Amino acid sequence: MKPKLLALFLLISVGVKAQTKQIEYYNKDLGLKEVFTVSDSVKNIKEGAFKQFPGPGSGNSTEGYYHNNLKDGVWKYYYRDLLVAEGYYTADKKVGIWVGYTRGFERLKYDFTKQELLAYIPATIDTVQKFKALIPSADTVFDRKPIYINGMVNFANNLLRGVRYPALARGSVTHYETK
Repeated sequence: MKPKLLALFLLISVGVKAQTKQIEYYNKDLGLKEVFTVSDSVKNIKEGAFKQFPGPGSGNSTEGYYHNNLKDGVWKYYYRDLLVAEGYYTADKKVGIWVGYTRGFERLKYDFTKQELLAYIPATIDTVQKFKALIPSADTVFDRKPIYINGMVNFANNLLRGVRYPALARGSVTHYETK
């Protein structure tokens, strides 16, 4: 009985493997190469392992898993071959405890399920500085500066993506002076 079950399992796994196709895609906008698996029948739905490699001038890489085109399972983010963050996704949402690293050292633990900061080890410069609120009437002094939970690399990337220059600054509009 066991040999028959093993043979059936092997046939099913070979059949499932035959129904997927590995795709290599180069994203020119981000300068990144992506490698992922899709179904032969539905080519726009990612399923299985995903890797993103840096292109020229980029140091970011990522590895994780997709299920039905949604991030699912363990994901790891790297900057110049150093791990900067790792944690779990379920149905494209961060869940559980995520760990952030700086130069290979664990600096941050955040529980996305409970939305609770579990651990934070400040950089050396943060321990000698005092941070005051910008509100003139407040006499509040904080023991640390604000933390961007998704990491400073992601903060910088999000900030850069969100910058929209006016047409005049982009040079798209010609400015004429009247006399």
